[in-house]
Amino acid sequence: DAQAFSRLEKLFEQKRKQLDLRGERFVSLDDLRGRPTIFIGAFNNDWALSFTGDLRFYFDTDEQRHAQIIRDRQRPSAGDWKLVDAWPPGKDINKDYALVTRVVNRTTEGTIVILGGISQYGTEAAAEFVTNPTYFARALKQAPPDWDRKNIQIVLSTRVLSGVSGPPTVVAAYFW
Repeated sequence: DAQAFSRLEKLFEQKRKQLDLRGERFVSLDDLRGRPTIFIGAFNNDWALSFTGDLRFYFDTDEQRHAQIIRDRQRPSAGDWKLVDAWPPGKDINKDYALVTRVVNRTTEGTIVILGGISQYGTEAAAEFVTNPTYFARALKQAPPDWDRKNIQIVLSTRVLSGVSGPPTVVAAYFW
């Protein structure tokens, strides 16, 4: 999460935008109302889990199989984007998945961005994706012309080599 935040901090600095960093435990719903908010992480961030819970793509846990999954409500039986026994962190992982979400949320009355991977590698790939125009442009190839005014969800995959996430690859995108 710290590496993801560092990438975002550099982007905001370049754009001369103010950034207020807080841990999830120090944020109340009142703090979020009417303000744009970025959440980093997935299974370690209750806000991210809560705000993606009703969306097309969402984070889920399969306790029986010890798996963390990014699920697709339009393909409920698919389990393509999952890691089995990925916890505790530090296990040998060679591929990870991430979800990048931007929505206008009715509860907070503001824009919410969520960058979360199943493990830390996916979260790092999600941050790289949103801060690197080349990677982000790949997702826009299938975007509608007015994508910048729509809600967005993008599922990413990344190869992990020697404990480092590789370039993010778009595996699914949804605009509404």
